Amino acid sequence: MSNSISILLNQIGIISGTLSAIFAVIIFYTIIRMFMIQAHEKSHVDHKIDEYQKRVSDAARNPRWELIENLIVSSSEADWRVAIIEADVLLEEALEYGGFTGNGISEMLTNAGERPFASYKYAWEAHKVRNDIAHEGSSYKLAKEDVIRTINMYRSVLEEFGVV
Repeated sequence: MSNSISILLNQIGIISGTLSAIFAVIIFYTIIRMFMIQAHEKSHVDHKIDEYQKRVSDAARNPRWELIENLIVSSSEADWRVAIIEADVLLEEALEYGGFTGNGISEMLTNAGERPFASYKYAWEAHKVRNDIAHEGSSYKLAKEDVIRTINMYRSVLEEFGVV
């Protein structure tokens, strides 16, 4: 009886030792694999950061956007109007490049469906200001705060499209 217990304990020891070795190998493999995945993710994130920084630096060199920003710091209401109209032209080009169809921004946004991009609402609001300027001309009064708010809406949309 004690001999059979001894044999049973010996077999349990062999089985538990084997299982421990197998689990140790699995744990070791998992740790190494985690480090490999982490290194790959870091490389991927670094690449995305580099792409973003390049896009930001390229946007900073967008001469048309720089002109718009220079116009809004002016004290001239005429310059503000030009800035908004120029930003609207950039918006139209961005929408066309993005595959939106229609004759003009209003049609493109209408044909786009419900909220086709994150800054859709800003595109409409900014374009409405441009329409007011175009239809009412110099009788449409602009406040500096409204100009800045409108240009910031254009900026949000154009950033989403990678223009600025």
